Amino acid sequence: MLTRAVEKEREIEYGEPRSNIHPAAETLGNVQTRLGNYEAAREAFRSVLKQRPNAGLPLFGIAYSYEQSGDLRKPARPIKLF
Repeated sequence: MLTRAVEKEREIEYGEPRSNIHPAAETLGNVQTRLGNYEAAREAFRSVLKQRPNAGLPLFGIAYSYEQSGDLRKPARPIKLF
């Protein structure tokens, strides 16, 4: 269901103020991280960064997913941007 929400959300034009507080892809990334699907989580967070470069939550989510997967070398870049 979240994947479908992400697809539908892409069809909505971006505007300020945002009509939604958190993009569905952020929620999907958080869920994927909790399920241990770290690559899918990073993919979801990166999709948010395409529309909102340097947004804090997706950058943190990417770094956190690397940390949770045991790869402690890769979180450095997203954390620097965060």
